[in-house]
Amino acid sequence: MRRSSFIMLLLAFAMQQSAMAEELAAAVSKFDWNGLEVTWVKDEKLPLYQMIIYFADGALGDASDATGESEALFDLLESGTDRYSQSEIAEQVDYYATRIGSEVTHEYSVLAVSGLLKDLPQHLKLICHLWSKSNFPVAELQKYQQRKSSELENLLASPAGLADRVFRALSLRDTPYQRPAGVTLSGLLGLSSERLRARQRFFHQQVNKRIYLSGPQGVLAAKDILINECGFNAKLNQNAKFVRRVDAAPMQRPKSGARQKSGARQKSGQIYLVDIPHSNQAQIKIGRYLERTQIKEPDLLKVAANFLGGGGTISRLMQELRYKRGLTYGAMANISSQRDYGRAVIGTSTKLESVEDALRVIKKVLADSAQGKWEKSALTDSTNYLAGSYLFSFEDPGQFLTQALYFDHTERKYKELYDFPKKILTYKEKEIAEQIKKVFKWEEQTVVVLGSISPALERKLRTLGKVQRVNYHDYL
Repeated sequence: MRRSSFIMLLLAFAMQQSAMAEELAAAVSKFDWNGLEVTWVKDEKLPLYQMIIYFADGALGDASDATGESEALFDLLESGTDRYSQSEIAEQVDYYATRIGSEVTHEYSVLAVSGLLKDLPQHLKLICHLWSKSNFPVAELQKYQQRKSSELENLLASPAGLADRVFRALSLRDTPYQRPAGVTLSGLLGLSSERLRARQRFFHQQVNKRIYLSGPQGVLAAKDILINECGFNAKLNQNAKFVRRVDAAPMQRPKSGARQKSGARQKSGQIYLVDIPHSNQAQIKIGRYLERTQIKEPDLLKVAANFLGGGGTISRLMQELRYKRGLTYGAMANISSQRDYGRAVIGTSTKLESVEDALRVIKKVLADSAQGKWEKSALTDSTNYLAGSYLFSFEDPGQFLTQALYFDHTERKYKELYDFPKKILTYKEKEIAEQIKKVFKWEEQTVVVLGSISPALERKLRTLGKVQRVNYHDYL
């Protein structure tokens, strides 16, 4: 009875959020501001605004000897201009309680600003000044290089973060995405004020942009400032049409406006051992690179991943690893995608002496799931949990802005976003099993085990696949 009541509650949530999605859809407006595409989500609950500036280029455009230069560009926008020092900029940001943030992915970059609506003009004038006049002072750049270098060297104190970094590079080997979107130790050495200024000019003069806004109608006052002071005027700046895209092979920086090709399939079915000192736990990462043709059904992939390692305690991996065997406290599975590629990831941690057992359990869960071997109610519970929890995606207009940006970037329609809860309830067990079989075939996975790896553990793991030791420092 409890299980039945729980499922009914989740279904009620799913039905309720359909109405919420329709209400949100009615609050979304699209504008053309002199050639600049703008999406506005009307939200009058509070006198606040949020703005995201989307740039259609990211880390794929970084120079080969300056990995992370795009991230450094956005990180250092507040480092100084010809008018203000870093400390003076910080004072203005604090005075107006402006929140400024950025994110750089391989395919695109975003600059986000938020605060009180009454301060919007001051906020945007400052942002426009920083965007056009930042000169990336050498002294501030050197501080940044030292800080980032220390952060990378100190990853040893964060085994989970270090495992993520090594796994990402190995699972994306021989693809354009092998290099991280952020800085590396070697990439930091290639940064210079001149390079950052050149990269900023490229973003401003050649890269296509979009604006995402949420807040009361007064937020539309941003139009004149963005067009006239930031210079985001596509009609006057006809060259700002560049969109970074990927087709298929050489890992070289393309010329401006060229399409970059994705690499040949990287070597999979390999177990990589990353030895770190004084660690009594092992971080385990399993997964692979997905080509564009393999991510055509993102909602179906999301359900498959959620069934394996989402949905909290009801997921297959949590049931088998934690509740039946006590091998770990947690386990996750995720299949994420950008426009031109995707990644499948399974993650957990366990005691060093339990690594072999954990890997064998995961391997069996994947094999059984690929054949549809699970309790009849397992998929229903997982899908209902996902449909019900999706409600919370619509609570904050800022969260919706991020999703709208993602859907625009991946060239998907917002209707898919609104229809998601209903759509996933229609998937059949056979469809989920088939997706798991395609994506999580053991022989095609890259496995990373990070911890204090003994020769005895290495010998045990050789029964599960080819084993190779790698040095974590090569991935910093």
